[in-house]
Amino acid sequence: MLNLLLILIFIRPFISGLLFPLADIYYSAIFLLFSLLWLSIRKKPVFGTSVNYPLIFFFLSVVLSCLLSPNIAKSFKAIHKYLTYLAGFYLAAQANDKERSRIILTIFSVSAAIAIIALFQRIFGFPSYSFNFAKKYLEQGRVFSTFVTPTVFGGYTILIIPLIAGFFYDHKQKVISQPLIYLGIVLIGCLLLTKSIGAFLGLSVGLMVFFILTASLNKKTLFLIFAIFTALFFVLLTFRNYLHPENLPEFSNTVIQRKMFWHDTWEIIKKFPFKGIGLGNFAISGTNFAHNSYLQIWAEMGILAILSYLWLIFACLKAGFLRLKMMQLRDFPNTGILSGLLAANCAFLAHNLVDFTFFTPEVALYCWIMLGLIISFRH
Repeated sequence: MLNLLLILIFIRPFISGLLFPLADIYYSAIFLLFSLLWLSIRKKPVFGTSVNYPLIFFFLSVVLSCLLSPNIAKSFKAIHKYLTYLAGFYLAAQANDKERSRIILTIFSVSAAIAIIALFQRIFGFPSYSFNFAKKYLEQGRVFSTFVTPTVFGGYTILIIPLIAGFFYDHKQKVISQPLIYLGIVLIGCLLLTKSIGAFLGLSVGLMVFFILTASLNKKTLFLIFAIFTALFFVLLTFRNYLHPENLPEFSNTVIQRKMFWHDTWEIIKKFPFKGIGLGNFAISGTNFAHNSYLQIWAEMGILAILSYLWLIFACLKAGFLRLKMMQLRDFPNTGILSGLLAANCAFLAHNLVDFTFFTPEVALYCWIMLGLIISFRH
């Protein structure tokens, strides 16, 4: 049963929820079915940790936003994604050490395939690609692999890179460490090729958290790394605009557009602060995303949703940090993996201040699984 779930985890990035909504629904139904079967076979208590209370409140707010939605049918079409996230979270939270390693290695395997596709795009392009958006990005020299935009692909890479760093930290002397180094380097290269400023800044936050948690670097080295990442940020920005000067006004427009998106989203929040406009009903001029997931959660699902989601994140990270401290004091193994999981989630949270990967299931499911893996260390 676990093998089937690992296969489903592997193929998730190949099914775009935006481009193939029907296939996305089928995927969610299959994933839910096998997850429920797996949890029933395990016969472990699903509830029993401090994170269950915010989790219950968050999914209660999801259901309420559907029931109170002005377009109930549309809202219920979007609920399958959140049920899949819930299943992925508990699937990972119930994992033992061996199962956790298998889940992580599956995530690494699919990221290698995704990276190969991105490099293929960069080298050969997709001249007969049927989607107009793809031609635009390829003309700009930006890769997106199997995802709908380069920024979403960037959001995916910043989840994987800190996890690779954590796995390498724990397995430096093992044979698997060398391929992981190459995979990490390739994914960083892919991130640079997305030319996603928000994703790059998110990764910077994640890696800084990782180095602090592992205490593997002194303050001077941390400052040096911060300076290098700052320099790389400006190099990326200059590189992007030098090769495509027309992107400079586009970059400025992107900043202006985000401010407009945030303003329009805030106007929705002011009109519907408590119940929101309903799950899946968010739409403002020019986009279906606020480019700030926290504002969009509030606008769609109301104040209960955003408060319970922030509570959930705080509870998971707090549990992870406390467990990590205890493991480090007792010299337990796998402290690097736990540090990588915490850092990956911090990168995701930072990136979603300016983007929307929370609302793209091909990325978000991995974040929920990683949250569950953090909780799995309680066993």
